[in-house]
Amino acid sequence: MNTVTYVGNISSDLELKSTQSGKSVLSFSVAVRRPYAKDTTDFFRCTAWQQTAELIAKHFEKGDYIAVSGYNTTRTYEKEISGQTVKITAVELQVDRISFCGSRKSSQQSQPQQSTQSNTQPQNSYGSYQQPPTTGSFEPPAVTDDDYPF
Repeated sequence: MNTVTYVGNISSDLELKSTQSGKSVLSFSVAVRRPYAKDTTDFFRCTAWQQTAELIAKHFEKGDYIAVSGYNTTRTYEKEISGQTVKITAVELQVDRISFCGSRKSSQQSQPQQSTQSNTQPQNSYGSYQQPPTTGSFEPPAVTDDDYPF
């Protein structure tokens, strides 16, 4: 089953485009904090089509907190790097569903000017989300190259 959900901040400017056949398309990135890894953020490429693309472009902007769900696709292309042709594989989330989680503007208005917590996600319309403590008995499992089947 290929089902993926990312919850994070939109990290790129949104520019709604149209294909030659007139379909709306929107490509953007979502920045997601990695759990149990302080100061580590992953950036995921997302593509939305037609009504979903139009909805995102209308109601969201760079920095807004969003939940996107869909399925991952891969595409390959060749690129010239230092005089050599290199094959690149890109992974993108094809967005099926979105959820409004709040915006940077609403989080700045609802938070006090001085914050003593530095380990929280942005304030959203449902309240704040606090990252689980990184100290304690839980340690993520160590993964080596031998653990992967390929």
